[in-house]
Amino acid sequence: MAVLGNVVILNFTYDVPVKIYSANLLLMAIFLAAPDMPRIFNLVVRHRRTEPAEIKPLYATPAMHRASLVFRSLLVAYAVFGNVASGHARFVSSGPDAPKPPLFGIYDVQSMTRNGQAVPLVITDASIWKRVVFSQFDRASMRSMTDSLTRYSVQVDTTAKTVLLTGRFDTTVKMKLSYTRASNGQLVLSGRVAGDSIVATFKRIDEKKYLLMSRRFNWIQEQPFNR
Repeated sequence: MAVLGNVVILNFTYDVPVKIYSANLLLMAIFLAAPDMPRIFNLVVRHRRTEPAEIKPLYATPAMHRASLVFRSLLVAYAVFGNVASGHARFVSSGPDAPKPPLFGIYDVQSMTRNGQAVPLVITDASIWKRVVFSQFDRASMRSMTDSLTRYSVQVDTTAKTVLLTGRFDTTVKMKLSYTRASNGQLVLSGRVAGDSIVATFKRIDEKKYLLMSRRFNWIQEQPFNR
């Protein structure tokens, strides 16, 4: 109750989007502790001697107890098997060795032209793409120079070399772009965007260079890594 109470307060005051779920867990903890609350209050708050709770047999006969034990064992086995099976399926479909989409990767912009004219990569220009990420499950995201993010669903036609981007939260937003890829990781996207002819060249980023992938676990370190 104490730990979940702190979590609920943090979720509500810092606008974390799991308010109802954490509140439900807190109510469950209160429900479980309710029968023992007078004894807990007596012991923890009033510092008085508290008699233990009277524990009565749950089942009237040994046969009922054995039947309950079998049922509980089967229920636990089912829960464990279900979680292991679903976790394994998830690992196969999205783990490090899972099949990757055709354009999978993180790409940073190198150059961009609009209607045949080179566009300066100004960090205050929200109309310029800064980064595009193609992830699994037919998802993609476009980040502008001002760091605004737009998420898309993706359909890639590897024969026609086109990619259709549809807004995930506004399906009326659509962009159909042609793409070419080079062996050095370069990606070129071209097409009409908001009435303009756009050609953008991107360079793929090596994901292994990110700290989450490159920095290994350390049992002992003399100084904090972030200082």
